[in-house]
Amino acid sequence: MDRSLNFLQRMIGIRSGYKRGEKMVKKVIEFGKIDYYGTGRKSNLVTVEMRLEEGRVQYGAIGGKWSPELLQGSKGISFSVSAFVWNHIHTDMVMAGQCLDKIKHVPVNDALFQEIKRLWKKYHFAYTRNIPPKDMARIREIMSGRY
Repeated sequence: MDRSLNFLQRMIGIRSGYKRGEKMVKKVIEFGKIDYYGTGRKSNLVTVEMRLEEGRVQYGAIGGKWSPELLQGSKGISFSVSAFVWNHIHTDMVMAGQCLDKIKHVPVNDALFQEIKRLWKKYHFAYTRNIPPKDMARIREIMSGRY
């Protein structure tokens, strides 16, 4: 059974935001700087944004497999992850979106980054009701900052 977004907000203990009239809970985690350009200087900050968003999911996967039922527009709470690699002055992104598997040499919290990448590969754009309780508990832990 899917839980309401308000319940998730209280349980996770983070604030909500709004995107195009839809409710969402998000967590942004910084992983330090990497040498994106290969110059020998680590100047590009890596951030990962995790979201639980209430609204229509337009496409995605359930358990790592594409599912046409997500195209039917049913409402629910969906899970998503995006990664960002920033330029050296943090004004623009040099790489963004679904690129967790393309980011190399994350210096800090490498185990956490790998765990988020695993969850992203299996459950990106999946409804929370389709995520096993063990993995949903791990998503809650990460989003609440207990990692």
